[in-house]
Amino acid sequence: MTLRGGLIAVVLAALVMFLLDFVFYMFLMPMPAECKTALASVSYTEANMPSPAWYYLMELAVAGLIAFATLQVPLTVGQAAQRGALILVMITGAIDINWGMSINVPWPISGLFIEVAYRAVLGAVAGAVTVILAKKFSGATA
Repeated sequence: MTLRGGLIAVVLAALVMFLLDFVFYMFLMPMPAECKTALASVSYTEANMPSPAWYYLMELAVAGLIAFATLQVPLTVGQAAQRGALILVMITGAIDINWGMSINVPWPISGLFIEVAYRAVLGAVAGAVTVILAKKFSGATA
């Protein structure tokens, strides 16, 4: 694999994660009414939610971590998916515990489990996509 292939894979994997996050959080994640109200308020959103450009940059950083874990040694797509899932579960656990302690609305623990499960799937997808695209854009066969 080449550096060019790896960089293209990181940028595209971040875009995939960004789009999947948008769909998940806007339409699929169950939230209590208090959370939806808090998230919808302008002051809360401006204070706590990043703009789409910043959010993409965060996804780009995560995709870089996944690339670091998956592109250093030759891995199968399945191994890359496992590493991607593990990385996102660890990141999500740290972020959600911090966020859960800082918000003043009730948030059921089931929401954490749903999000961690989603992040494991997203990490697996990102790991697999990263390896496949890096090989494709490097001229190797997936």
